[in-house]
Amino acid sequence: HAFRLGLADAPELALAALSSKDQRVLMEAARILGVTDDAAALTALLALSGPPSAVDQRVVTLLRAVRREEPVTAFVGALADRRPEVRARAAAVLGGIPFPACVEALTARAKVEKESAVLTAILRALGEQESAEAAAAILEAAEAARKDPEALAAALDALAKLGFDDPKVMRFFLRVLKSRDPVDRMLALEAAAASGHLAAAKLLLDAVQDKDWRVRLVVAEGLGKVRVKHAVPVLIDRLEDEEMPRVRAAVEESLFRVTGQGFYDIVDLWRKWWAESGEAFEVPEEVPQRTKSGHRGASVASFYGVPVNSDRIIFVIDQSGSMSGAAGNMTKLERAVDETLKVVRKLRKGTRANVILFETSIHPWQKGLVKMTPGSKSMLGNHLKSKRPMGGTNLYDGLELALLTKGVDTIYLLSDGAPGSGKFVQHEDILREVGRINRTRRVAIHCVAVGFDSKLMKDIAAQNGGQYVRR
Repeated sequence: HAFRLGLADAPELALAALSSKDQRVLMEAARILGVTDDAAALTALLALSGPPSAVDQRVVTLLRAVRREEPVTAFVGALADRRPEVRARAAAVLGGIPFPACVEALTARAKVEKESAVLTAILRALGEQESAEAAAAILEAAEAARKDPEALAAALDALAKLGFDDPKVMRFFLRVLKSRDPVDRMLALEAAAASGHLAAAKLLLDAVQDKDWRVRLVVAEGLGKVRVKHAVPVLIDRLEDEEMPRVRAAVEESLFRVTGQGFYDIVDLWRKWWAESGEAFEVPEEVPQRTKSGHRGASVASFYGVPVNSDRIIFVIDQSGSMSGAAGNMTKLERAVDETLKVVRKLRKGTRANVILFETSIHPWQKGLVKMTPGSKSMLGNHLKSKRPMGGTNLYDGLELALLTKGVDTIYLLSDGAPGSGKFVQHEDILREVGRINRTRRVAIHCVAVGFDSKLMKDIAAQNGGQYVRR
């Protein structure tokens, strides 16, 4: 109100409000300070202590619009702040200000920064500057960051956006792709594919037979983004040779995205079509869209309508007290158990699976993935049918346990309510931690919201290669 009335002390009131714990108050204070001409007030926004992520993003957006020399100089000075979160926020701001001084400051800080999260922010900021000086600084910092996956990923993303026309950029990517660590190879190929650059197609095609499934998955998904004609026969060969269902499904999806042909995973049909039409074929300008009724041939079953294209699965099921609510002639928990067991009965030979139930506490059926035999399926059925709804909703801890399970590549998460207990309960915190854990694991997380529309579960699925459904 003070700001709208034009009162002289409105900025001072906004500065005082930065100590508030209320997100709405912080957002309004940031909005007021963001349009002032006072360098000290603008710099105070950088120094916010632990704001919610929405406020943090708002602050960065506001400050990136600043073009006056005095506050920009203050933002540069904040790169030396003792607090890592302030240095990271300053880097994010400077990435959006096209001043040579910003590139110089970010370059200098990159050479001495020891904190991984801050170095990652600096590399991303340099990638936004789109200059030869920025590219040189990223290359120098990337060499020193090879043992830090987050910083390396930021460097690769930035370099790929700047382009492969620079021979030094291409040489760096080729060196990373020769690494014995599959995570390095995966990150390089992921960045190349995201760039959309035609040079990325060669990098992806050269790695199509990589020994690590995560790398092959990135290749399959990447070729569906780059979309070049000469990838089609390579993808058809990969479809025939690939033994891992999840990667196989990704190959089939990329074939569809490149060609628009709906032969699913039937290799003979793909080969026949390519032999007859390949010479005249041109990649469609628009990415083809599947009809809702389209069924992926790679799947053997579905969980609440979400196809099951994996042989390394964990079901993470809400067992909280609210799951006692009705779902037809069953409780919601009974329905979830029934759906899970329907899938389990149809799983391919050799599939390994587990089920984790969560309420206030976490209850895994087994410590790890278990080979699904007639005996283990029967044991799982008896175990699940004995369970009753109880306790609160500790969604994060159940999901974390699943993500950390050795060998898993696909998770089906089901819940009927918002998190209320566990290590993390806030939307932004859960997304951040899940993303951090899953950055190099590449586990697909499909989410089923029972009886309500969950923004959290929708975002988890979208950010982790999964599908979201409401039932």
